[in-house]
Amino acid sequence: MKKNLKKIISLIFVIFWMIIIFWFSAMDGKESNSKSKKTIDNVITEIANVIHINNSEKINLTTLNVYLRKCMHGSVYFILSIFVFNSLRVFGVKRKKSLILTIIILFLYACTDELHQVFVDGRNGKVLDIFIDMIGASIGLVICCIFIYIKKFIDKKRKSCIDLSKK
Repeated sequence: MKKNLKKIISLIFVIFWMIIIFWFSAMDGKESNSKSKKTIDNVITEIANVIHINNSEKINLTTLNVYLRKCMHGSVYFILSIFVFNSLRVFGVKRKKSLILTIIILFLYACTDELHQVFVDGRNGKVLDIFIDMIGASIGLVICCIFIYIKKFIDKKRKSCIDLSKK
């Protein structure tokens, strides 16, 4: 039962995050742009208040908005890659196959996400965004592999300590 619950929860995370990505993609261009600019402006204002910079010295919002929106593309796929990889592992798929399947699933999802944006007012699909999504996904997978390596290393050290204590 516990194993089935893990499977269900891992799938819920994947589906939930895919819905979040779809929801962001479904926002029309003006709404999406204004929300991100407002968020960036609020963050910059708070930072400026903390480090005592006046408004005339603030960074150009339009330029910053473009870069941060691209970072968000990578970030949401970074998170999705971790969820998909974990879900595949919970379902018993071997690590190498999980890595390959995660890349394939995320590439296909990124393509459909950009296709979806073609049909949203003020938005368009860009191959560059797919590339950025895949960079975010790849970084997520690298981090997953690092954590797996660290866990194996710790487990091996713990096992060797237990073996020594039995002697």
